[in-house]
Amino acid sequence: ATGKACPQVLAIDPTTKRYVTWAITGMLLLMWDVFVIPLSLFELGGFSNVLKVTNPLAVAYWSVDLVLQFCAWIPAKDFRTAVWEVRVSKISARYLKTWFLPDLCIISIDYLFMLSDVGGGSKAQGALRLSKI
Repeated sequence: ATGKACPQVLAIDPTTKRYVTWAITGMLLLMWDVFVIPLSLFELGGFSNVLKVTNPLAVAYWSVDLVLQFCAWIPAKDFRTAVWEVRVSKISARYLKTWFLPDLCIISIDYLFMLSDVGGGSKAQGALRLSKI
């Protein structure tokens, strides 16, 4: 690790089993979205009930993940080094400059659809949700 470490409670080692499991869960949710979001253009029948349960769970996951990204260690210089940046201020600054805005936009779309109860809505709503992927 480089420099002064932040309190261990805040810094997250991405090589732990717990974090790797978290990341795998995120990849599975991404695959779920790629499969399910295009289906929202069609009448889903009983599958809409499944979405009413899974969509809020996915939104909760991505909301927590957004916060975790401010604390997860990152390579200090590039991905070829074995040196990790563990200072939350540096990690947060890099996240804010890179993926924060796209992540926030996508999560905002998720909240918009969840709060407006669009789960199995019209084709136009499904097409708008398709813009998420």
